[in-house]
Amino acid sequence: KSRCNPTFKTETNETEASVECSLSGQWLIINECVPIYCDSIIESNSNWTKTRANQMNIIAICLSGFAGLPKRNCLQNGTWSEIENPCYSASVIFFALCFSLFFLN
Repeated sequence: KSRCNPTFKTETNETEASVECSLSGQWLIINECVPIYCDSIIESNSNWTKTRANQMNIIAICLSGFAGLPKRNCLQNGTWSEIENPCYSASVIFFALCFSLFFLN
């Protein structure tokens, strides 16, 4: 058996891969280590793409009608961290801009 690297797991969700020697003398991988990913997901009005584990400062695309620069981390275990700078309704941003231009000038 061989331990998987921290951002890898086996297809059966274990942390150790297995190999066997066949009768023909060839090595057979029984339980291979594969990369861990954070799944693609639409959350908080933003579209997050599938990302390799342990990646920092991933930026998503806001859905139509929303604006912002959402950012988060894909953690070592394949889960997403909390969202920083989430997407907001474009109408809210437009209202805030108009308000500041009208009342603060």
